[in-house]
Amino acid sequence: MKKCSFCGFENPDDSNFCNNCGRLLSQQKGKRKKFILRPFDTQYASEYDLKKDRVIVGRALDCDLNIKHISVSRHHAILEYSPEKGGYLLSDLGSKNGTFVDGRIISPNLLLRGGSVVKFGDVSFEYVEEESGDGVGKSKIDRYKLILNLNKVINSNLNLEDVLKGIVDAALKITGAERAFLLVSDESGKLEIKLAKNILGEWLEPEKCEISFNTAKRVYKTGQPFVSVDVSDDKSMVFHQSVIKLGLNSVMAVPLKFKNKILGVIYVDSKLAVSSFDTDDLEIFLALADQAAVAIENARLIEENKELLFSTIEALAESIEKRDPYTGGHTRRVLEISVKIAKKLNLDNKTIENLKLGALLHDIGKIGIDDKILRKRGKLDDNEYSIIKKHPQLGYEIIKHVKQLRDAVPGVLYHHEKEDGSGYPMGLKGDEIPFIAKIIAIADAYDAMTTDRPYRKGLSVKEAVEELVRNKDKQFSSEIVEAFIEVLKDEGYEFSI
Repeated sequence: MKKCSFCGFENPDDSNFCNNCGRLLSQQKGKRKKFILRPFDTQYASEYDLKKDRVIVGRALDCDLNIKHISVSRHHAILEYSPEKGGYLLSDLGSKNGTFVDGRIISPNLLLRGGSVVKFGDVSFEYVEEESGDGVGKSKIDRYKLILNLNKVINSNLNLEDVLKGIVDAALKITGAERAFLLVSDESGKLEIKLAKNILGEWLEPEKCEISFNTAKRVYKTGQPFVSVDVSDDKSMVFHQSVIKLGLNSVMAVPLKFKNKILGVIYVDSKLAVSSFDTDDLEIFLALADQAAVAIENARLIEENKELLFSTIEALAESIEKRDPYTGGHTRRVLEISVKIAKKLNLDNKTIENLKLGALLHDIGKIGIDDKILRKRGKLDDNEYSIIKKHPQLGYEIIKHVKQLRDAVPGVLYHHEKEDGSGYPMGLKGDEIPFIAKIIAIADAYDAMTTDRPYRKGLSVKEAVEELVRNKDKQFSSEIVEAFIEVLKDEGYEFSI
C-alpha cells in the first residue's frame, strides 16, 4: 500500500495519485528535500529529478543522467546522497573535460548547495533544492521566477523541436496541470495537437489524446485566453461533450501570438480538484505564452535559414560529384550514414547539424583536383594519390572564411586522419581527431568499399564491416565502428563479428 503523506490515505500499490485528495504520490518524499538538476539547454538533457541515492552522469546510455554532448565523457561524474549532510556529494570520474561547480573545477568531491551551477564538460545545469511537496500552490513570485528561468532555457535553444518540448514542459511546471498540449495549425488552418505530456513526465501520442477541442478552437479563432476554474459550475462548458466525457475538473488555454499572428494554442487540463486553475494561473500562463511565441518564431526563422543553407550546399556537392561519374550519390550516402551513427550515439542536435555540414562538404576540395585524376578508370599512381590527398586542405581553404560553415571545418579537414596517427593531412591520432571527423571517416570508407569502381567490384556489407572491425583503433574509432554495426543490425543485417 502507498500511504499519502498529505492526508494519510492508504492507496493500492499501483496508484499514481491519492484516491482521497488526488495528489501525486510519486512526488511525496516525507521530510527529505527534492533535488533537481535543471539543464540550461534542454537539447542536451532533460530535467533530472535526483530520486536515487547514487546517480551516474555521462554520455553512455547506461548512465542515470544521460547527456548528449561530445564534451561529456561516457561516465563523467557521480552524485551520492549524504543523509548526514542533507544533500548530494559530487565527484568527477576522471572525465576528459572536467566537472565544475560555480566556475571552479571540483577535486576530489564537493557538497552541492541549492542554486549552484554544475557544469559537466560544456553542459551546464542548475542544482535546485525544494522542500518536499506536490509543487502546487507556489507563490506568484516563485512562479514568475520559474518563468524567467524557463525563458532562458527555451530561448537558448535554436532547435524548433526542442523549443516546442521546452514549452510543454514549462506549461506543466508553471500551472501544476495534469496534462499539457501544444496545438498548431496546418496549411489549411486545421488545429492539430503537435506535442502532449502528462504530469508523470510521459510524452503522449497526439493522435490518441482527447481534449476539449472546442475550447482550443475558440481560443485560436478569437485570440482570447480561456480558463475554467470548475467545469461543473462553468456554464460556458456545459455543452462541451469532450470535457464531460473526460471527467475534467479544470481547463485552461491561451493563444500563441506573434505580431498579431496566432501560431497555435497551449492547452492544459486536470481532473484533480487540487490542480484547479484560477485567474492568477491564467496571468502567469499568458506570460509564458508571450515568451513561447517569440521563441517559436525565432526557431522557425533559424530552421528556414538552415534549410536554405543545406539546399545550397547539397546543390554544390552534387555539381562536384558530376565531374566523377563513378561516385554519383556518394555525398548523400555519407551524409545518411553519418547521421544514423550520430543518432545511435545519442549526439546532441547541434553536433548533428555540424556533422551534416561536414559530411556534405567533406569532398568539396576535389573541385581543385584535375579531371584526369578524378576520372581515371584505373588505380592511381603514387604521384596522383599524393595530389588526391590534398583535397581535405583544399576544402578547408574554400570554406574557412565562410562564417556559416566554420563548424563544418573539422569534418572537411580531418576526415582522412587515423586513430594511430598515420592519416592525413595533419597526422592526428586518437582524441586529437574531432569526433565528427571520425564519424565521417567511417561513413566515407564504408561507402567507398561497397561501391563498384571501374577497376574493382564493391565489397558486400559483411566484407566491408569485417574490414572496419579489422582496422578498429588503427584507422577507425572502436566506439563509432560498434555504433555503426548496431545501425546495420537495426536495418536487418546479421553479423557474427
